[in-house]
Amino acid sequence: MLWSITILIILIYLLTFLSSYLKKFETGDKSQTSKDYWMYTYDVRKFKKAVPTPPDSITVVNRKNFKDRLVNCYWILVLLIFFQSCYVAAGIGHLMFK
Repeated sequence: MLWSITILIILIYLLTFLSSYLKKFETGDKSQTSKDYWMYTYDVRKFKKAVPTPPDSITVVNRKNFKDRLVNCYWILVLLIFFQSCYVAAGIGHLMFK
């Protein structure tokens, strides 16, 4: 049980570290803010303008891909924390009603 709680604490720490890093990470895209750190880069809506905009440079595309990988890690951590907390809660319940 102690190992489960330790793993849960480590996962929560990693999630807070990753979310703070994602809030500060900038891709070079003007439409992204620090409030949409949990969203993929293609989820940020761009309104169509009458004037066509040039395509993003290679560095901006690479930074967007890197951010999308970090967002994948973020959501995987959220799922792991959910499953681990269910496991800990079931273990505590088993100990209490034994």
